[in-house]
Amino acid sequence: MIFRKPYKFLIKHFRLIHLLVCVLSAYLIYKNHLIIGFFSDYVDSGTTTYYTNVAAKYVSFFMYLAVILILALQIFVYLLMKNKKKPRKYYIMSIIYYVIAFFVLTFAYNIFKTFENNIVEMQVASLYRDIATIISIPQYIILVISFIRGIGFNLKKFNFSKDLQEMQIDAKDNEEFEFVVGKESYKVKRNFRRAFREINYYIRENKFVFITIVVIIVGIFSTVYYLNHNVYNKVYKENDSFKNANFNLKVNKSYLTNMDFNGKVYNDYYLILKVDVTNNFSESAALNMDDYRLIAGENSFYPITTMNEKFVDLGYPYNNELINGNSTVEKLLIYKIPEKDLTNNYILRVVNELDFRVGSIMAKYFNTKLKPEKLNNQKITNNYSLNDTISFDDTTLGNSNLVVKKYTLEGLYSYDYKSCVGNSCEILKNVIYPNNLGNYIMSIDYDLLLDKDSSYTKSIKNNKYFFINFMKVKYNYAGNTITAKVINRTPNNENDTFVFEVPSEVSNSENVQLVLKIRNHEYVIDLKREFLK
Repeated sequence: MIFRKPYKFLIKHFRLIHLLVCVLSAYLIYKNHLIIGFFSDYVDSGTTTYYTNVAAKYVSFFMYLAVILILALQIFVYLLMKNKKKPRKYYIMSIIYYVIAFFVLTFAYNIFKTFENNIVEMQVASLYRDIATIISIPQYIILVISFIRGIGFNLKKFNFSKDLQEMQIDAKDNEEFEFVVGKESYKVKRNFRRAFREINYYIRENKFVFITIVVIIVGIFSTVYYLNHNVYNKVYKENDSFKNANFNLKVNKSYLTNMDFNGKVYNDYYLILKVDVTNNFSESAALNMDDYRLIAGENSFYPITTMNEKFVDLGYPYNNELINGNSTVEKLLIYKIPEKDLTNNYILRVVNELDFRVGSIMAKYFNTKLKPEKLNNQKITNNYSLNDTISFDDTTLGNSNLVVKKYTLEGLYSYDYKSCVGNSCEILKNVIYPNNLGNYIMSIDYDLLLDKDSSYTKSIKNNKYFFINFMKVKYNYAGNTITAKVINRTPNNENDTFVFEVPSEVSNSENVQLVLKIRNHEYVIDLKREFLK
């Protein structure tokens, strides 16, 4: 490929190039001034809060573009200075500064992201302000030098003249040269090696200055990062424990779903937190729900109790009850999130303490980053018969299974029970009749093994709640398929038998099925027609 040497162009537009660098530097100084102003206002306000969209507002794409353009222009002028054997230390320092500035912009963007997701302490914001002020100082020097050289005040030092005839442009400055990729690529490599070698020599000559600058920059950034992430604004993860007022809290698990435990789908989504709450004091106390805010992107949500009965498979919801002293309980916190507000960034923000100052109240927070498991809502149906083993491994019930051994369908249900008075006991018979006239009483004998480690098992008193929560009866009547809720009628002293009341149409149905619905999983048990008279 044939190229033309750029030196004539650079000499001819020497002032314009520096004026352009001057304008771009002024733009960066202006943006940096806004950043310093943000930190100063934050500190002076005396109020900690969180912001939205500050990262994109204060660190824009055009700032990156300005830095890249300045770098390109300074590199070209450096090559010109080198070719003409003119002083070029200023350009070397400028290039190094803007390379560092490029990475500082990324660091600054992440800092502003912290303001969006966390409450930043005053000390940290003050430190950010001071660093931004220090970093901006070299830009003023670059601005002044670029302006001076742009207006031609100091051009004679470089032997450039305003008049084209007096510029002493050599014919070699504008001659064409061939750039060959392939056989003569060694020349390109040689030039690159030479450039790196000269930079290396320059750095070695000024080793102490460069080491000092690097140590200071690394030290400042390391200190800021450590304070921000491990002291003032530490962000916890799920399964990390922290202390809030009288309580120790730990988020064990989080879920995101628009389906309840019975498979009903809602328009809104719900984020459910499974938390361990430990009351460290001897007296009973309740959680203050206003202290437990969910940050979803740019929106905030607070726990609700109206959906407490819809997620029983995940555990026992918290309902503003007192937590006994010196005890630990596992509870669910439920947050309603409209579909339009779904995001990939969820944080539980818990008030740590309130700092009362003159004219303001400041809050300090614990922040836990959440990674909710999205519960599947794709319907899965499996069919079974009596005495089949039904496994619930794929559901929120964990390693649980059920076997329905037999059933009865009658107008009443009779059973024996033991009655004792003093040391005398006898076996008595009792009868359960339907509460609703015409209804029938159905019973099933079963073997149910619930996973003892599942949150659901820990939240229920006995096995009959499994059938109350998940089971319905399905039957055909008059050409229609009807699914009806079951009415529990199980006596307290009946074990491994569930007794329930069903509509009268069940007795005349051609098909009767028991349907267990656990979220998106449906387990259908076909029952044979048997009437016991």
